[in-house]
Amino acid sequence: MYLGAQGKVRPNASIDGYLSVAVPGTVAGMYEVHRQYGKLPWATLIAPAIRYARDGFVVSQKYTNAAESRQEAILANPAARQIFTRNGKMYQPGEKLIQRDLAGTLQAVARNPQSFTPKTLPVRSPPTWQETVV
Repeated sequence: MYLGAQGKVRPNASIDGYLSVAVPGTVAGMYEVHRQYGKLPWATLIAPAIRYARDGFVVSQKYTNAAESRQEAILANPAARQIFTRNGKMYQPGEKLIQRDLAGTLQAVARNPQSFTPKTLPVRSPPTWQETVV
């Protein structure tokens, strides 16, 4: 649940939009666990995610079904629409989804997970990002 400037609940903010995808401190928490117990270098762990984001992955029917179940929310959010559609059309099985901005963010996390804050991200959000979660 998220509260707006007036202290009132912002409907669907915990379901739709960028606020819904993680808990603040997730990266820091994962890095701390890795620092204490990890065996591989941190960057090695992040490398496959960077590769999938940078080079893309072939969309499966399962992905398409999941995305289409959220189609209304995706299309209503300009940032999500830009990332998860091809010219406003949902990706179909066999098409490749590439997320270059995500790759840039993950590269920054691989280099220095402790610097991961919204202000230090290497990529810029679409100008409407903040406006879409009113």
